[in-house]
Amino acid sequence: VLEAAREAGVVTLMHCEDGAMLGAALRHLRASGRTSLRHYAESRPEIAEVVATQEAVGLCELTRAPMHLVHLSSARALEVARNPHTAQLPLTIETRPLYLYFTEQWLRGEEGPLYIGQPPLRSAADVDAMWSGIAGGRIDLLATDHAPWTRDQKMDPELDVGRLRPGVSDLRFM
Repeated sequence: VLEAAREAGVVTLMHCEDGAMLGAALRHLRASGRTSLRHYAESRPEIAEVVATQEAVGLCELTRAPMHLVHLSSARALEVARNPHTAQLPLTIETRPLYLYFTEQWLRGEEGPLYIGQPPLRSAADVDAMWSGIAGGRIDLLATDHAPWTRDQKMDPELDVGRLRPGVSDLRFM
């Protein structure tokens, strides 16, 4: 099956966040009463992205099947995916404008829910790493991953870290 997929040019798309780690983070936040969207970044820790990226790269190495990593947001995940060992793998990487212009600080503001994507926004160092990745050819694609939520839908006060509307329909600087 893998050989047929390779010959047909099939590419596996991988969103790299480890589900078990995300579940544990969400349970921890709920247990401590921190469920507002201000805690969104904590519900999807960077290590969950790093571990899932390691698994995806390992699967690509094992199978040699073409793989495309979507929505990469952190410097650590980029290092896992693009190092000398992975240079010969049929692996491509994408990031989003969201991860080029905004840091986790935006999630803590009044309009924080508007900037909720998966993975969440990261640090300024991660933003710099994404720019460097594009400039250096380590990131292959920039995609918007448009999500057509209205402002009212994203700002719904009933939403919390376990029930949210991910994706950003537009970007604007305040």
